[in-house]
Amino acid sequence: MESKADNIRRKAASRGAASRDRPTAATAKKARRATAIKTSKMAESKAARKPTEKAAKASPATVKKPERNVQMAPALRLHDVAIMRGERLIQQNINHEMRPGQMTLLTGPNGSGKSSLLRAISRRLTTVRGSISCTVPILYVGHQDGVSGVLAGRQNLTSWAEMNDVADAESRINDAIGQLNAVPFANLPTRLLSRGQRRRFALARLLLGPPSALWLLDEPSVGLDIDTMQVLDSMISHHLGRDGLVMAATHLPLAPYAQPEVLALSDSADVGMNVMLAPRRVGEPAASEASAKGIPEK
Repeated sequence: MESKADNIRRKAASRGAASRDRPTAATAKKARRATAIKTSKMAESKAARKPTEKAAKASPATVKKPERNVQMAPALRLHDVAIMRGERLIQQNINHEMRPGQMTLLTGPNGSGKSSLLRAISRRLTTVRGSISCTVPILYVGHQDGVSGVLAGRQNLTSWAEMNDVADAESRINDAIGQLNAVPFANLPTRLLSRGQRRRFALARLLLGPPSALWLLDEPSVGLDIDTMQVLDSMISHHLGRDGLVMAATHLPLAPYAQPEVLALSDSADVGMNVMLAPRRVGEPAASEASAKGIPEK
């Protein structure tokens, strides 16, 4: 039989165990706080996922896609152009288009009219038939340098800038002279300079023109050393990158990285003999001589 003392001790032990199992107020508060934080984080995570899930579930028609660049309209158009030198018809039926950022190389034998076509586009030669339209300014560097021998190279550029209302002319002239490595002889009369040195000042005019201009270049590499030819290639690439245009007649490689199109002129303008090949990229196989003259291949 349990004594009274044993009964008291048993009840005391039972109350102690119950009190140990019962959480204190501080413990309960801590648990409630942890639960609230966990719930808040779950809600935030769910809210962050909603826009992504909504976009993923949206139909293709409701998802906005980046707009594609619209192809630019041609800046230069040649339509059925015919050119005469003296009393002789040298080219006819020339059709070609150029858009901003494009380059065209004129190829063909001597006397096929490459220089004449450039002069016609620059309005220095009248065409006998067809039309030429150009919506951008034109800068022409012919086979001749077009610099005054009695003036220094810098003075030639200053005079050209004044005639063409070039803004910030002095700074741009200095930059152009520096870019073409012409500083050492910029203040000498150009009659004392070599052909290649004079050519640098002719090409420097291109750097003074507007970025959207059409550059018409007739044998631009004549007289240039390797380093300056590389500078010219860089000038052309930069100009094309700013949506400028370049058409050049040359027998030497020019700006190959620009991937120019080729407009090949035949050596005859007889009726029924087409004067141009379909434009092709540099590096593509050239058409046969028969195709160049418009005669179908068998």
